[in-house]
Amino acid sequence: MAALGEGWPARVPLLGARQWAVVAFIGVSSAVGYFWWLYALKHESPTRVTVFLSLNPVTAALLGAVLLGEALRPHLLLALALIAAGLWLATRVQRRPAPG
Repeated sequence: MAALGEGWPARVPLLGARQWAVVAFIGVSSAVGYFWWLYALKHESPTRVTVFLSLNPVTAALLGAVLLGEALRPHLLLALALIAAGLWLATRVQRRPAPG
């Protein structure tokens, strides 16, 4: 609803091939991501699978550096290392059997 105030329906016909390619890429990559997310939820505990949501900023930072030439500054590299350490800690612990 908020986008209606910006006149987005009138802009759709103005989109070129490159813009539609971006829309298609986002749609396909989202579909693939959701497929693997649901697959992982079927085969692993939701708690363990949810930990990997922290990979979103890592992926964005690395793709930004590779595809857009964005700088990987020291504080960003530290943040990525902390996320990796958190993933390692969260996934290295063995699951305990349920009591009873």
